[in-house]
Amino acid sequence: MNRSLRYLIAAIFSLVFYWQSFAQFYSTGSDPSHLKWREIKTERYYIIYPSEIDSLARRYSILLERSADAINQPLRSKPRKLPVVLHPHNVYSNGMVTWAPRRMELYTTPPSFGGYSMNWEKQLVLHEGRHVAQMTMFERGIFKPLSWLIGEQAVGIGAGLYINKWALEGDAVIAETANSSAGRGRNPSHLLYFKAAFLDGDFRNIQQWAFGSFKKFTPDEYSLGYLLLSGMRFRSGNSYLMGDVMTTLVDQFYNPSGTSLAYKRASGYTVEENLRITAQSMTKLWREEDSLRAPFTSFKYLTPETEDYVSYTSSMITPDGISYAVKTDLDEAPRLVKVFQDGREETLLFLGRVNGEPVLKNNRLYWSESIPSLRWEHESYAEIVEWDLKTNNRTRLTKNAVYMNPSLSEDGKLMAVAEYHRTGGSSLVLLNMDGFLINSVRRAPLNGQIKESLIIGDRVFCSIITENGLGLFSIGISGGEWIREIAEQRQTIESLSEMEGSVLFTSDMDGTDNIYHYDPSARFTRRLTSAPLAAKSPQFCKIRGSVIYSNYTKNGYKIVESPVDSLKWEPANLSNPFKFVMAEELSLQAKFNIDTVDLDGTERLVSKPYRKGQHLFRLHSWTPLFVNTDILNNISYENLYNIVSHGASVYTQNSLGTAEGMLGYSYHGGFHSGHLRFTYRALYPVFEFRADLNDRDKQRITLVSGDLFNPEMVADTIIGSPYLNASMLAYVPLNLSSGGWSRGLIPKLNWRYTNDSYYSFREAKYQDYQHITLGIQYYQIQRMALRNLFPKWGFGVNFQYNMMPFAGENFGSTFYFNSYGYLPGVMKNHGIKLSFAYQRQFYGGKRYLMRNLAASPRGYNSHYSINYASLFADYAIPVNLGDITISWLLYLKRARIIPFFDWAYSRGMNDSRHLYSAGTDVLIDFNIFNIPLPLTAGVRFIRTGESRNIFQFLFTTPLL
Repeated sequence: MNRSLRYLIAAIFSLVFYWQSFAQFYSTGSDPSHLKWREIKTERYYIIYPSEIDSLARRYSILLERSADAINQPLRSKPRKLPVVLHPHNVYSNGMVTWAPRRMELYTTPPSFGGYSMNWEKQLVLHEGRHVAQMTMFERGIFKPLSWLIGEQAVGIGAGLYINKWALEGDAVIAETANSSAGRGRNPSHLLYFKAAFLDGDFRNIQQWAFGSFKKFTPDEYSLGYLLLSGMRFRSGNSYLMGDVMTTLVDQFYNPSGTSLAYKRASGYTVEENLRITAQSMTKLWREEDSLRAPFTSFKYLTPETEDYVSYTSSMITPDGISYAVKTDLDEAPRLVKVFQDGREETLLFLGRVNGEPVLKNNRLYWSESIPSLRWEHESYAEIVEWDLKTNNRTRLTKNAVYMNPSLSEDGKLMAVAEYHRTGGSSLVLLNMDGFLINSVRRAPLNGQIKESLIIGDRVFCSIITENGLGLFSIGISGGEWIREIAEQRQTIESLSEMEGSVLFTSDMDGTDNIYHYDPSARFTRRLTSAPLAAKSPQFCKIRGSVIYSNYTKNGYKIVESPVDSLKWEPANLSNPFKFVMAEELSLQAKFNIDTVDLDGTERLVSKPYRKGQHLFRLHSWTPLFVNTDILNNISYENLYNIVSHGASVYTQNSLGTAEGMLGYSYHGGFHSGHLRFTYRALYPVFEFRADLNDRDKQRITLVSGDLFNPEMVADTIIGSPYLNASMLAYVPLNLSSGGWSRGLIPKLNWRYTNDSYYSFREAKYQDYQHITLGIQYYQIQRMALRNLFPKWGFGVNFQYNMMPFAGENFGSTFYFNSYGYLPGVMKNHGIKLSFAYQRQFYGGKRYLMRNLAASPRGYNSHYSINYASLFADYAIPVNLGDITISWLLYLKRARIIPFFDWAYSRGMNDSRHLYSAGTDVLIDFNIFNIPLPLTAGVRFIRTGESRNIFQFLFTTPLL
């Protein structure tokens, strides 16, 4: 093996290591700057929260503390005290745990739709609390001395390299299932695709399930992890299974077969063996259950059966039988489609993040959509959107509201929505459609969470989660008390719709999602369907005398129709739900239930102001090397060997994620260099400061020929005089996204200083370089689907004006314009990107030219121009590789072939020329060594207009 190849392979291994490390160094965003923060310190946590949610923060504090022992015990984990940051102004329902810096972040707005039937705070505490226990397992063994060497990033490296994400998330789902009366382990939709796949004979290997596929639909790591780990625990009876696995992984960190050994010790089988056994046993179990539930409800397809994964949900029916639905697949972003009776369909619009299901009334569609704040990443809203089917006009009916799941009265004059309060809890809000003004507001009973609402006659029916589970309640439009229609229980009640004065809904109370009918007058519930896999989103069509719903197949949900008289109409009792054998066994092993936790004592917790200024810096990691993250983000063959150099770095980021920085020292090429980076996001503008000292000796630039049409500049290096490069960037990232489009407007101001100097004849002295750049950028990109290499549609524009203050007769200024656009290619998933740039340097009467702002064609270095124009074209072609698995070493998913052609016209001081280059990028999407980090690597071939052939190595990952 030659020396260059050895260096290349070593560099790639280093890249994987450092990528896994620095992928942790990110901020999830910033909260509104006006918030006042407080802190509650408990035995195990620092709860940091906006002062307005004091009661909710106290509830989280109690739940975190009183569930900690039960969550940690199966892993034998003993976490250190941990900061927990609460974000109440974001309607994105989620949580995260990360190291570097170590923290937990919880988004407190509960999900408005889906399979959760348990209180959101309890679910978050169990799931994210288990992640804390998991990460703590990598603070022992070899990772303890490694943390002395590199700080908190050692834990992230251990978790990222030694255990798959499916194991972490699956174990967290086990925690929420075992330690509660609900959890995703009791939701049949959680393993729905595996059931469909196994019954159809689709048995893949662990890499194909874990790392995904661009050819076949693949469920997420939560489902895969729960499927595997629950089966392991059920068969082995080992409630410490994940703790044993992680202990072995840490102890055997040097062993390439450590994963197989760890699972074999803990469960008796390797992961691949466990997958095979689980697939066999679950297939047998599901076949037996299906034989008991047969015969299944007959139906007629209204949308075509497909070989590829295509899903239709949220069906809505007009009186004349035309259907509207939300369509999702692997080729395009989610979209609203119109389905005709003959099976034809028409795309109406692409959708954004929809909270729940759209509703149809009087030729208008309504839905709740998540709309981001203009500036703050941790502030967003749930707004009501109207789509007029006649005019195809989209109207946003609310502003700065948090309204979920709209429902309209029969006459269309009244809308009911669930309002989620930032401080916790929810209310039923009735809105007059004439002027869209509030009619009345009713607080949810028992401080519950209203999920969906349905107006029938003079009453509003709501599915509501309380401490006891999910139930159906009703209240009069004109007022009165809440009435419990269906008592709270632990299974789902969702997709409410009306059928002649009764409520249709979806529930999994019999172990499968099916359609149910509730008669309010008789207070009686019946099951209407027996679906082989799942049935949901029912709509009654009176003119056709049928119920139309989404029926699940291996290739997604399809809209089907069943006549009313063909339905089962069997009495149903939601208080006696199906028992999931594995979930019940997990709960028996746990011997703890968060639903029984005593929440008294919140008033005794001490809350103090959290001073942001005092917590601006939080040192979390360091390295005995200097890692150039600027190069790490944009690697090519030329800079591959410049990423890591001798030196040291320290990293800081505050718990709120608004201030982060790096201080570094490097030694390279005989130079001792210093590096500083600092970013501050807590104000409306974002400020980024950076400085590098002594990367080289500084230079003096002199114009040695006075001929303005043919100037010659000479650079003299001043040996022993360190070069300083510093900049301050201020920008405002304005988020204008809505619908299926990501939009942004970014005004920016950048100041850059270097002590490289140029000679001013008028001043008769050398002057340092200073640049001021004013710019504004706008982009509008359609959401991408799994198989897309480029967005299907989109464009962006960028204007910049660059000047050098105090330059006098020496330098002029530069105007720069760049635009790009995305278009669909000739075949499905092909994509086109066209880029155009224009630059004019105002040079008249000046002595020096500034370097171009516009990029040169690939294969050419940056140069100097007075006038410059360029046009670049890229054509992206994805090639499925068939999900090739080469043992545990390599998993190949897809190839990317991207031919390109670049042209530029450059006019200098005494000549002009055309620059051409063409070539191809050939890249492979892959995983190595069973590490979940997705990688993309390949080569670029360039042939320039001068017949030069250039090869470059390309390497990237979506994490940075």
